[in-house]
Amino acid sequence: MNLKSIIETILFVRAEPTDLKTITAITAEGEQTVRAALAELVKEYSERGIALLEKDDSWQFASS
Repeated sequence: MNLKSIIETILFVRAEPTDLKTITAITAEGEQTVRAALAELVKEYSERGIALLEKDDSWQFASS
């Protein structure tokens, strides 16, 4: 499973916003690598009617 898929799974399964520290711990990847994957996901999901939102270094999916 690639990193973006793992991050998607984490965010869809959790009911609350998930902080970057938790995502990096679960994925065992560095902060910059996770941030890059999140940036790609933001772009991909913006074209699907689902928003990947970031606030105070926590991430969550929402309908747009």
